[in-house]
Amino acid sequence: KIIPASASALEVVRPICESMYEPDLFLWTWTIGIEQSSELLRWQQKGVCGYVWSIMDSSIKKRLPKAHNAMSELKGGMRFASTHCKIYIIKSKTACISVLSSANMNKNNRYEFYYITGERDINGYILAEFRALYDASKG
Repeated sequence: KIIPASASALEVVRPICESMYEPDLFLWTWTIGIEQSSELLRWQQKGVCGYVWSIMDSSIKKRLPKAHNAMSELKGGMRFASTHCKIYIIKSKTACISVLSSANMNKNNRYEFYYITGERDINGYILAEFRALYDASKG
């Protein structure tokens, strides 16, 4: 789907989270906005999501220190790598959905592409790649 709006990928991920019971989020993105990182913390407090595991480009520490600090407060973990991916995995005990996108987790005024899949083989592969990079990256 192509969405012409000033939206962040978080706005696409939210209804998926709400359709599951406290899913864990795996966010593999170049950046996240300050508003969106704070929103994730509110989601955890309200039970919209469980743990949040993220891999972001290491430049976020200097570019957006407030967003970095907000992400540091989340239950889960944050790692850094040289990345430009925009992949979001929403995983509960009974389901797994992947969102492949052109959109980061920040608000913008561009057309963005989203491919959403619940296909087990694709999601298993993506989650395995996320975990391998997460384990190999620095915190």
